[in-house]
Parts: sequence; structure tokens; C-alpha cells
Amino acid sequence: MSVFSFFCFSGRVPAQCSKSCFSMLCKVFLSLIFFLYAQNAAAFECEYRGNYVDNNGQTELRLDVELAPEIHGGYNELVKFNEVFCANTVPNSGITDTLYLNNLDFRGGLTGAGAGAIVQGVKYIPPFTSKIHIVTLGPGEKKSLPVSLFVDVGDTPSEALKIKKGELFAIFRMKQDSSHDGGQYFNFNFYALNDVGVVTNTCDVNGGEQIDVDFGQVDKYLLTNDTNSAVKSVEVPLSIRCSQSAFTGPVGIELLATPAAFNQDFIQTTLGSDKNKIGVAMLDASRNVVRPGRKLTSYISNGFGSTSVSFVPVKNSTITNDQLPVGAFSASATLVVSTP
Repeated sequence: MSVFSFFCFSGRVPAQCSKSCFSMLCKVFLSLIFFLYAQNAAAFECEYRGNYVDNNGQTELRLDVELAPEIHGGYNELVKFNEVFCANTVPNSGITDTLYLNNLDFRGGLTGAGAGAIVQGVKYIPPFTSKIHIVTLGPGEKKSLPVSLFVDVGDTPSEALKIKKGELFAIFRMKQDSSHDGGQYFNFNFYALNDVGVVTNTCDVNGGEQIDVDFGQVDKYLLTNDTNSAVKSVEVPLSIRCSQSAFTGPVGIELLATPAAFNQDFIQTTLGSDKNKIGVAMLDASRNVVRPGRKLTSYISNGFGSTSVSFVPVKNSTITNDQLPVGAFSASATLVVSTP
């Protein structure tokens, strides 16, 4: 309202103009001021699934993305920016926006793991010596960003890494240069929607093939929570082969799995909708329990090694065998080769 008053009292009213003419003059000036303000309010914006950043103060954009559950040796694409759209929102203005990758920070399991970005088909590994051109937007133009994030895993056994569900794993720092007002910095913060195992080498277990463990028919009245007295036990031989054939030395084989709610030593199973009554234990060659997130140790000679593990079904010790449901149960896990 102060702008309205300023323009009314600073204008001149022609002698022949009536009171209604004076009001019309004020309204014209008021409309002009509002129009100019709307142009400057958000002349640039980026959007991801209904969430926005713009040049009017909102500079942090959260992106929750589904990742592949396992990241293996060699090149792995993590995220494509095909759902990130940036727009110059002022058509017929002569204003252009040029977008640059200014910096890229990887967090958690991807820190120091050979991760980077591909922009316009060119691969870049941080830290960068200069800003990297992404795209230029003319007046009124809207484009998805020609960018993807990747991790390139080496071929020597090293510490296995993880990305946890809900974890911030990358910050993409973008600079917008505007021909109108200089521009602004924006952060795209990437969060994982699922747990991910990052295999930081090109060693595989059993050729990378799925290992199926079939317990067959299990009498629920014979199930126990003691792995030493288990009525069912399935032994699985493991062969380990690394692409670097000259590698010789100890390695760790880590069990990646969701722990059972009733005992963190066991792998969670699903029996219908029930996940709290039956679990699976993995035992090393000496019959020691290997809990999820822990490792057993083996040895590689000239890129090759072998060992064996066993799997046994176990029950929740707080319930009776009568309380166990019947039906098919299932579980899943991943074995990852890393440093011991």
C-alpha cells in the first residue's frame, strides 16, 4: 500500500481530469508495479517431483531416490537427473540462465569410492578445478539436466561400504548465472530410499550367481534357537575369484542381510506377514555364527580361494513351538568380498 500512495501523490492530475480519472491513474501505476515484482520473484526455478528451488530464497532441494541394492566392480550408474527440470520462467525477457556444476560431495559409503558425475556425456571426478557447464536456458525455456552420478569400483579387495536407507549420500552443488541479476547457488541433496551394498572390488562369490538354499520340509516342533542342535543344516561351498589374478592374501566375506528382530545374530525371514518368529543363522566352516554385518575370513591365492558356510533355521526363543505358524518361509542375503 505504501507504493500505491507514493505513485498517487507524486503524479500530476490534468486540470480537466475528474476524481475518477485520478483513481484510474493510480490503478495503472499499481498494476505496473505488481507486474514487475512478479517477474523478479521467481525468474528461475528447478523442480523434482513437485519440490522446487528458485531464485527467491529456496536454494535446497531434497531428492529421495531408489538405488540398485548392490553396486559391483566397474562402472555403476547411481542417479540420472532426467526427472530434475530447471526453467527460465520469464519468456520474452531477453534474460538467459547458464547452469554449472560447481562442486560435488559424496557422503557415507561413497566417500573416496571413485564416484563422480557425467555431464553432457563427459566424466568428471571431484574435486573440480573449475565449474562445469551443464546447460543454458533461454527466455521461457525448461529442460531436464543432462547429468548422472556414478561410482567406478576398483579391482583390489578393500573395505566394503554401505549406503543406509534414509542416508544423505551426495550433494550436487549447482551455480546459476543469470544475465539479469548475477544468479545464485543451489544444493541438490540426494537421499537413499533403500539400503545399498557397495562392493569396492571386482571379486565375486560363486561367479556372482544367486545361491539358493532349500531347507525342504521342516518340522516346527523340532526347531530350536540353538544352532548347535539344529535339525536342518545346509552346507554351501563358496568359491572366490578376483579379476586381479596376482592378488594373494586374506579377505573378508561379509554377510549383508536384515537382522531378525528377535535376535540380531540371525537373518530375518518372512512367513506370510510374520517376520518375528523364525530366522536363519549362517555358520562359518568352524560352525561359528556369522551375524549380519559381520565377516568370516578366507584366503585368496593368485586371485582365487574357497571356503564353505552352512545355514540353519532357528526359532524365536520367547515363543513355544506350538506358537510357530506353518507355511513357506523365505529370506535373502548378500555375501561381499572385502578386506578382512
